[in-house]
Amino acid sequence: MKSPERFFKEPMSLTKRDLHLLEFLNEMGPLGVEPLAFAFWGQDCWETKLKNSRTRINRLRTNGLIEAIVFGKKNLFYRTTPIGVSALKWYRPEVRQLKPTAQFSFNVNHSSLVAWTRVKLEQLSIASFWRSERRLISEDLPIQRMTLMSKMKVFIPDGVYSNSSEKNVIFEMEHYPKSPSQRKTRVSQIKGLLTYLPAHYHQLHIVCTSQIVAESYKTMTQGLKSEVQWIGEIFNQRELQHVLKK
Repeated sequence: MKSPERFFKEPMSLTKRDLHLLEFLNEMGPLGVEPLAFAFWGQDCWETKLKNSRTRINRLRTNGLIEAIVFGKKNLFYRTTPIGVSALKWYRPEVRQLKPTAQFSFNVNHSSLVAWTRVKLEQLSIASFWRSERRLISEDLPIQRMTLMSKMKVFIPDGVYSNSSEKNVIFEMEHYPKSPSQRKTRVSQIKGLLTYLPAHYHQLHIVCTSQIVAESYKTMTQGLKSEVQWIGEIFNQRELQHVLKK
């Protein structure tokens, strides 16, 4: 196998942190610097986290492994390039590049909240082996179409992760409050997945940015193997200021 240096604009070696960052972006799609800083720079103060994250991102950008894109008027996000995934595959051949995110359909706030929460759940040892919505579209959508057929419409959640009991947990982030009927429909769809695909999905975890909405979902999910949380139950107050940008 040829050296990974052939993929780069200039010779460089990838650290373990570089590989994790590239894997994270390949899985989760475009992200801003803040969730990346939170994910990869441990117990440093926030300013140091951001500085280290920007330094590493600039290094990877210079060598063509990631690129910057703009969503909206001023939101600068980063994503892996084909060169970055090729370099990553040299070290980890099982990695597959996921379909690039279309800028016109990308929900910046929602995707960032999912990424923040994934990181925190992994830090708390609640979640592992996270599969993003982007991956589920390619891996689970064909399975759903074949199994569900006329029983119900397919439903792709915001993510699926493994918990400490090695159960596959459907993850949903509720950011923009839906009407009661929309919430009911969502719960019904997830209940269908748990019922018709018991080998693929075992439990449900909903995280809401509104305490009121969280209480509503708790009522609607009674009888299911589920957990519903307000986001403030997961992040501490200091973290929450960055997550919700308040």
